[in-house]
Amino acid sequence: MLKYLKTCPIEANLIALIALVILGIKVIFLNSIPASSQLIYDFGVVFDAILISVLASFIFYFFVVHLKAVSDRKTIWPYVGRHSNSITGSCLGQLSEISKASSVALTLKNLNVEDVSLAFAKIHPYSEAPLRIGYPGVAANWIQYFEYHNRRSRVAIGRVLGQLIYLEPKHVSLINAIDDCAHFMVIDGFGSHQDSNTDLTAWSSSFCDYCIFCRELDDYLKKFD
Repeated sequence: MLKYLKTCPIEANLIALIALVILGIKVIFLNSIPASSQLIYDFGVVFDAILISVLASFIFYFFVVHLKAVSDRKTIWPYVGRHSNSITGSCLGQLSEISKASSVALTLKNLNVEDVSLAFAKIHPYSEAPLRIGYPGVAANWIQYFEYHNRRSRVAIGRVLGQLIYLEPKHVSLINAIDDCAHFMVIDGFGSHQDSNTDLTAWSSSFCDYCIFCRELDDYLKKFD
């Protein structure tokens, strides 16, 4: 039962705890003291009723609303977790392929913009990327490679946010940070025309920010493993 209480909103737990402590103090120490007037007595009765109603409301919320929400979240989590992990997995896959193409080791855990810039300086935007598109399978360039992974990520993001009522606010915030990241918008902007850049360094900062957002999501998802 305690583990379910920990998943309640901290505000609800705090209000219930304060009401319980105040009610306990009043019952144990104050109720035994005779009221000096009928008005004070009546005020004490009303105050007791308010505290009891707060506790009753919390008990109703916990057993009728919160436990059902927890149960529903557990039921939907395999679907949500799979698509959430596919978002971070796409990022990890890109880092792996960029590392191979540039001979610069990039890891999500220790990623920084300096290492990304070093790797991106060794890759031409329109050189062959590790992706085949269309039929019979034409080699994609690196801009198309990023576009492909952005589309995959956005599909997964849409599926996760489609279960919005079952998500914790932190989860939604992390997903939205990726969805709104500059990397997606920058790649979308360059996808329709050739750019004069001879390497990928112009995209280093936005790509690193995207990876950091994915790292934060990955860290969050690990608590459900």
